[in-house]
Amino acid sequence: MRLIDGGDDRLFHTATVAARLGRAEKILEPLLADYDDNWDDPEAGFRYGLALVAVIQAGGTDQQKRDWYTRSMEALDDVVEGDPEHWLARYCRIRNRVLIRTGYGRYQEYLNDELGKVADDVQQLLHRQEQVPWQPYFAAGLLLAAQFHAGQGDQARAADLVAGAASRDGGPVPWRSLGTIMSEPMLVLYHGSLPPPVKSQIVAAMLRLFPGSPAVRSTVRAGAQRPP
Repeated sequence: MRLIDGGDDRLFHTATVAARLGRAEKILEPLLADYDDNWDDPEAGFRYGLALVAVIQAGGTDQQKRDWYTRSMEALDDVVEGDPEHWLARYCRIRNRVLIRTGYGRYQEYLNDELGKVADDVQQLLHRQEQVPWQPYFAAGLLLAAQFHAGQGDQARAADLVAGAASRDGGPVPWRSLGTIMSEPMLVLYHGSLPPPVKSQIVAAMLRLFPGSPAVRSTVRAGAQRPP
């Protein structure tokens, strides 16, 4: 399996900063050129796709985000087709479909013809990450799968996946910039409709995996102050 490395985190950070400075296309242009020149290299497509994921999250107009979303899905499709063992590419593709629900592209609101693709991607991610030594950030894959199932009304399956993530050893996740998209499923699940015992497991996982995340700390503080 192609695991996350420091270069992935640095690229995500660089693209995020560029987008916040209004210079998203400045970083995307050379990555697109490399992707076009090396269309058969999954890593070239991945660098471009990952940068697009970063700039979507960091800013831009609605029109830019719609365009970046479509381009990111095209690139991630190419990457996963060329390298089915690429963990982060598959995670990002699932994340785009499960967590970004703002009308981008043809994936809005889980269109029926996309449900099977998401379910297959989720199954593939969980299966493939179980075939290699456990990495702490694999818990994000379990919780992203939990959010997918929760969104489909399968609360029992979501709860099982949360329990699985909470029971695994390891942490914290060292990738600080990528941690912003790997902690998202936990935050969404915590604010969802799962019962309090399951939310307690989510909090335990968040604090173990992303103890330095401002979003995680804020969520945990808000939960502690909420009346029972």
